[in-house]
Amino acid sequence: MKAQRGTILRSVGEPDRAIRFYLFHGPDDSGSRALAERLRAALDAEKCAVASGAVKADPAMLAAEAGAISLFGGARLVWVDPAGDEITEGVEALLDASAVESPVVAIAGTLRKSSALLRLAEAHGAALAHASYAPEGRDAARMVIDAALAEGLNVDSGVAARVAANAARVAGVDIAAGRAGGELFRNILKRCEQGLQRRLALLHQVQHRPPRRAGSKARQAGQGLG
Repeated sequence: MKAQRGTILRSVGEPDRAIRFYLFHGPDDSGSRALAERLRAALDAEKCAVASGAVKADPAMLAAEAGAISLFGGARLVWVDPAGDEITEGVEALLDASAVESPVVAIAGTLRKSSALLRLAEAHGAALAHASYAPEGRDAARMVIDAALAEGLNVDSGVAARVAANAARVAGVDIAAGRAGGELFRNILKRCEQGLQRRLALLHQVQHRPPRRAGSKARQAGQGLG
């Protein structure tokens, strides 16, 4: 399947167990790796690196790695970086396997539309492909809104623009000048996650705060609102 920009954050933040193969490709390698790391964190998984050359030499090994059970009982994410068409036969074996224990993520650079690996990932229901491009200035606020929604937060366009500007300043980029790079993407995700953590902490405090009697000044203020 081909993932759209507006859905990819939710796809990696709330992984579908039916997806066996994730292909993150495109010119923004750092953005692709940020998505892969987000997927790993959502799965709470151990990163198990596999070389693309090894998959090319033995295509069956990718399915074997994905089917292996962790010695310590935890989740695993099989990670191929960098990857290209040389792993296509291995991915085919992975998707054809009767069952797997762990998903596989591959980080590829720019792939041609005729790429066998890209065509396989976009056509198969158990695979997810997404092209990573360095965000442009006009996309930054939209990225904040999408990232916030993936974290359960709702922000308006004004707040989104300010968050994007702050994230860009931390990343040391000028979003008004054009393409900002994957560092901006990572900072936006980090800020949205921090916002959710603060929101949950505040909610916890409110839920566990003992009731208090309002003082005279508070009662007067309340009367003024009526």
